[in-house]
Amino acid sequence: MTEERLQSFYRYMNALYDMSNSIKEYEGVPRKYGTDDLLYMAEVHTLELIGKKERTTTSELSQMTNKTLSAISQTVDKLAKKDLVMKTRNENNLRQIFIVLTEKGKKVYDFHEALDLENYLSYLEDMADVSEEEIANTAKVIRKTNEILQSRMKELV
Repeated sequence: MTEERLQSFYRYMNALYDMSNSIKEYEGVPRKYGTDDLLYMAEVHTLELIGKKERTTTSELSQMTNKTLSAISQTVDKLAKKDLVMKTRNENNLRQIFIVLTEKGKKVYDFHEALDLENYLSYLEDMADVSEEEIANTAKVIRKTNEILQSRMKELV
């Protein structure tokens, strides 16, 4: 391994760390997504997962997000209290409870989808000097880094 490669990797990891901190800060600010409710990013992304599947369970959400069943249940309960999701029993398996978006939840889902598109287009405008290939390569390296991180985290447990 060359010193230059190692230094490049240090710069890459520092940039990821800085971005991770910015994302955490961004996620910590509640916002309105087409309703009067203030929602955190984790709540909106949970709504997004539910909306894409039309109905799901807390177990499925837990697996999709790598969060504990307890954490997902708490988030779903908060969303239910805000009338954004509804729990319904599976008629074929009474022990299974489905989670679905309410009309209000669909409104938040649609608003978030439109907001993401608007934000992504704005980012791309601001990154006009970055090629599609560079974006694709960056995504590839970030995915690989995340795979390694996830694997190492499992070794810690």
